[in-house]
Amino acid sequence: MGTAIGAGALTWLLTGWPSAGMIIGIAVPGIPWLFAAGRAEKQAIARLEAVEAWTRRLADIVARGIGLQQAVVATAATAPQLIEQEVRDLAARLQGSADPIAALQQMADDLNDYTADQVIAPLMLHVTDRGEGLHEVLTGISRSIAAEIEMRSTVDAKREGPRFAVRFLTGMTILLLAYGVINPHYLQPYGSVLGQLVLLFLAGLYVVLMTSVRKLSLPPKRERLLPPVEVQTLAVTA
Repeated sequence: MGTAIGAGALTWLLTGWPSAGMIIGIAVPGIPWLFAAGRAEKQAIARLEAVEAWTRRLADIVARGIGLQQAVVATAATAPQLIEQEVRDLAARLQGSADPIAALQQMADDLNDYTADQVIAPLMLHVTDRGEGLHEVLTGISRSIAAEIEMRSTVDAKREGPRFAVRFLTGMTILLLAYGVINPHYLQPYGSVLGQLVLLFLAGLYVVLMTSVRKLSLPPKRERLLPPVEVQTLAVTA
């Protein structure tokens, strides 16, 4: 935030245009945010891969007749890096004689993901009813997550088009502004009060357009299956 304010103030001082200062102040944090859309989805897919690998590993250990709590502890040492901390925290809570349901709910809140809830929900049910077939359930969920990963990877590849459009249009805009700085006569019509207002309007229109394109390049976030503890507490209080 400080960098954006400083860059905007410096631009205003050098050009004498308040609109230029505002545009640069927004652009400093805004451009990295626009370009981070693809990276965010790739990180989400990588996290799903980690959840799938842990689920498959947990299913294999449970299949040997080992109890759920012991199986979770056994996976802590080899948990995928992206969810390593959450798995180790869960194992530590279970070893510390914490309530298993509360420990699993805490892990669900830490991961904060719809697909992770699909894994943790049957674990919570198993704690209460000790039913058979946990291995089959976890194996089925693991396969379902693997299919979701494949689908999201395919869709993510197709979304590279809108992301490239964002990068291309942003790059062209930066080049035009740089040309205007080198050739002051190019932007001279915007030097008046009316021109400044027009420039701000065009910049606002551009921001709305880029934000819409960025939204199209990301999948919609799904609501969680397991409400966070805070939401459950509020519901009970109400």
